[in-house]
Amino acid sequence: MDERAGAGVGKTYLVKHGANVVKGSCAEIQYRVDPNTLHREDGKRLGLNDIGRARFTLFKPLFVDEYRRNRQTGGFILITP
Repeated sequence: MDERAGAGVGKTYLVKHGANVVKGSCAEIQYRVDPNTLHREDGKRLGLNDIGRARFTLFKPLFVDEYRRNRQTGGFILITP
């Protein structure tokens, strides 16, 4: 992900999940976590290495698990095209 721009609503990314790479867009950023206090903050974007909750719309279906149940099939990488 581009360090300067970060993840923002409406932006298009490549989503790498395992060996699959699909296009997707950020539909909503619900919050980001402040690493110093571990409190949730309302946010309109997530920066590089930020932790938060966001919803993405993928242009091709992927089979995924919840991250807390299986880190390998529940995690993904965002790539700025």
